[in-house]
Amino acid sequence: MIKMEDVTLLTCSYNTPEHIKTLLKSWVVVNPNDDKLNVIVKENSTNDETEKYLKENNVSYIRTPGMTHSRSVNDVLPTINTKYVLLVDSDIIIKEPIYRHINYMEEKGIALMGEVCGDRGGYKLKTRVHPWFCLINNDLIKQHNIKFHDENRIAKTNSNGFYNNIPINGNDGLVKYDVGSTFFEDILEAKLLVANIKWAHNNFIHYEGSSWQGNVSDFEHGYNNTQAIFDEHKIAYDDVNIEGKFK
Repeated sequence: MIKMEDVTLLTCSYNTPEHIKTLLKSWVVVNPNDDKLNVIVKENSTNDETEKYLKENNVSYIRTPGMTHSRSVNDVLPTINTKYVLLVDSDIIIKEPIYRHINYMEEKGIALMGEVCGDRGGYKLKTRVHPWFCLINNDLIKQHNIKFHDENRIAKTNSNGFYNNIPINGNDGLVKYDVGSTFFEDILEAKLLVANIKWAHNNFIHYEGSSWQGNVSDFEHGYNNTQAIFDEHKIAYDDVNIEGKFK
């Protein structure tokens, strides 16, 4: 039976301190009986507010200002020692424990669990699992030497706009890689199992676009409305204390 000590929460933060604070608080709320939770934040912000909060609350983080999401996950994933990793975006509030999903992965030998997706926002995209909330069997990934990010394939398909902290400009009609696409491709190539699961609303809430603060792209048209909903929901977590909750 898998325990939460066998799982690490992995996320990347970029200039949205209120989101990372609320994410971590929600992780604590749904795991109230665990004394020490595993977490690692790849802190890519270009200001100091998030780092200050992480340091004050003894949350493990690696700071690389300006570093991008996919490359960050690629760097950090091999350093994680727990068997399972819950990879989430910072603009997530976790609503339910993930024990039963982890145990199902363990029972079936699944390497990756999440919602399989393809084209979106008017772009033709390679298939992937939504990277904003997915479970990874890190032991299997390491055994097969699978990387999260493959720069060569991304460059060859002119997909770099989906991996940089810049707006996505232009649409040449070609099929692009997005975050998690090369990872998904390599998992299938290794003949490992992927579980396509449509998460229930009570698993988490994704405030999509909120972690792209300052950019303008085809994916961000609903940003203001999404941010307003997040601001309303985060109030429930304002008084949650995370000090001493993380390893």
